[in-house]
Parts: sequence; C-alpha cells; structure tokens
Amino acid sequence: MRFFGRLKIARKNLLLLIFVWVLAVSLSNLAEVLINKSEAYSVESKKFRMNKIAKFDNHAVARDIGHQILKKSVPKESEVSKIREPMSKNSNASEKREPVWNISNSSQIPEPASKVRKSWRELSILCIVHTCPHNLETRTKYIKETWAKLCNKTLYVSDSENSTFPTIKLSQRTGFREMWAKTRKEMDLLYSEYIDKYDWFFKGDDDTYVIMNNLRRFLFNKNASEPIFYGRLMSNGFSKEGYLQGGAGYAFGKGALKRLVEVGFQKGKRCRKETFRSHGDDVYLGLCLADSGVKLAKDCFDSTGRELFHASSFSQQIIYQNITKTWFYRAAFYKKAMQRCCSNESISFHQIYGTDHLFMDYLWNYFQKPD
Repeated sequence: MRFFGRLKIARKNLLLLIFVWVLAVSLSNLAEVLINKSEAYSVESKKFRMNKIAKFDNHAVARDIGHQILKKSVPKESEVSKIREPMSKNSNASEKREPVWNISNSSQIPEPASKVRKSWRELSILCIVHTCPHNLETRTKYIKETWAKLCNKTLYVSDSENSTFPTIKLSQRTGFREMWAKTRKEMDLLYSEYIDKYDWFFKGDDDTYVIMNNLRRFLFNKNASEPIFYGRLMSNGFSKEGYLQGGAGYAFGKGALKRLVEVGFQKGKRCRKETFRSHGDDVYLGLCLADSGVKLAKDCFDSTGRELFHASSFSQQIIYQNITKTWFYRAAFYKKAMQRCCSNESISFHQIYGTDHLFMDYLWNYFQKPD
C-alpha cells in the first residue's frame, strides 16, 4: 500500500511539473508575441509621426526648384566672385546679387592669401561630411551642389573610396558601431595635414544642411586658438558636460583640434579607439573632449535666446517646438530654447534628406536680404 501511495504522490508531482513547464512555455510565447507587437506598434507609430510631418513635405517643391537650378548655365568666374563679394557702398540699392544656389557647378571658395581676416566672408573653413556609398546619389550629391560649395574645401568620408565623387575611406570596417573609429581617424587627418591651412573646421552628416554664411558670421569674432567646440548641446548620463549632437554638426578651431589629438587621444581614459556599445560617435567624442580639457560652448544662441544648431529638420522644429514629448526635447541641454523656433541666424538643421537640401538652399538664400 505504501508503494502505491508513493506512486500516486510521484505522479501528482510529475503532473505538477508538467503543468508548470507548460505554463512557463506559454508565458514565454506570450511575452515574445507582446514584444513583437510592441516593436511593430513602435515602427507604425514612428511611420505615423513621420507621415504627419510629411504633410509639410518639401520634396515636390524641392524637385521643381532643383530642376530649375540644374538647368541654369554655369556662371563665369568673374560672376562668381561678384556674387561672393559684398555690395559696394556706391552701388545701386535696387541692384540684386544672384543667390548662392545659382552657382551650379563652380569650384569651391579659394583659400584667402592673407591670414588677417577683415570680414567674415574671408574666413577659411574645411568641411567634413560623413556619408556612405548608397547615399552618394540620394543624399550627398545634393550637399555637393548646395552648401558644400561655400566651404573652402570639403572632404567626403565614406565606407569606401570613390575617385569620381570623390570620397575617401579612413576605416576598414563599416556600420554605425564603427563611426567613432572613423571620427578619430578624421581628426588625426585634419591634425596632420590641415591644422595650419584653415581657420576653422566643420563636421556634418549627409543629412545635415548648413547655412555657411551664418556659420562664418558666428565664427568671425571667435578665437580659433581656444579649445572650444561649437554645436547643439545634448545631455546624457555619461558626462555632466553633455555632448554635441552629430547630426546638427559642430565647428572647432585649431586649438580644440590640437588639444583633442595631443591630449585626449594620447592620455584620455574615455577616448576609446573603437566603439564597444551602440552609442553614436558624438557621445564618444563628448567623453573624449571632456578628458582632453576641451570645452563645449554654452553660447550657441542668438540675442533673443534661440538656438543656432538644430538637432531636427526645419519642419519638425516648427511643428514640435512646443511639444515636450519628443526625443530632441527630452535630450536637450537647454530645453527652454527648444520652444522657440527658429532664429534667422540659424546655422544648421538635421534630417534634411536628398532634394530637401535644394529647398533649404532656396529658402535661406533667395529670401534673405543681401548685405
């Protein structure tokens, strides 16, 4: 009898174990389904938000403008220099300069002969654009046709070398996780070959639009020998100093570049050589700048307190300027400045794709009053 009693108890325990196992498997499957649905909902929600923003879509307008721009003939070099020179005091007030975007295939601005700059127009700036092979025709070529022309020199850094575009390759591996290694090698390149050739450096992505005239005006009264980076300041949990949002771009002079390479790259404890986590290169740069003793500028605003470097597009800035649930508001170092868009001295915008560069170029150059 004891044997049968024990057998019944063992059978009950076995059934209980089977029930617990089935329940655990069911809960695991249910959790997986909920996660998948949550991810799908997140994707659909993002698409819905982007579609909502797309109601302010500029693609159609930009394409029409782009066709008109590209159809125009290339002006002579004398005409180009006339566009870039300030108007004479004795010139007729009704005379209008051609907007910068009319220069469709002209060469970039040459380096001024003298290092003594009497005007913001004479500042020499080397621009660096992060891109990749499959974005050259859909994004980067529009940068090449618009704001990059107003840089004294532009380097397009890609995952592979392209002699016809042209692009240069600085890293052996590709992908988001390798961007910090690419950024380090960019800084080494600027330090070794260009530090004494240009007044300032500006780094942006292939979805960054830059108003170069405003950037030059902003930098004219700044000291390029001071170890300071200028850009859109973001907050994070890694450093109390924050970091500069890479998509909005950032500007720096020879003093900051020298301190970053000679001190940060050589002695900085947080200046990693490669990316070990899924953070962007801008976060790692912020940590490295802090170890280098390079300051992040706290004065990138106009006289009314509005931001100059923007982490999102022009349309997003307008639509979401008073909404506090967006990521670029929550991560902003100065949140109050996000509620006022947009300064007429703005320098850069992020998430500007393809032909939208033509639209932005038309908007910011055609409708501004000549000096």
